[in-house]
Amino acid sequence: MRFILTGSKHDIEMIGEQVQIPTAPGEVFAVHPNVFTDMRATPYAVTHVETGFRIGGGASIQSAILAAQNACLNVGPEEMARRIDLARDLRRSVAVSKK
Repeated sequence: MRFILTGSKHDIEMIGEQVQIPTAPGEVFAVHPNVFTDMRATPYAVTHVETGFRIGGGASIQSAILAAQNACLNVGPEEMARRIDLARDLRRSVAVSKK
């Protein structure tokens, strides 16, 4: 799938594979190459597609997915929903500031 990650200076078009996160039903996540950090540290990331909220990363696609799923399990569905809502608010404010 193709999606756009919003950065503070510019947006980046990404290609990734959709990932299911059981504690965030109805939300769309993707695993993709991590372009925002030194890729030797965490070459793959799992990101909420709508907001660009990174929820996990790892040395392999599978480890990034597992890290993201575990992070979401650790906070629970209510907290995950709250964090996604905050990420939506932040994305809106970044979009406004770029105009």
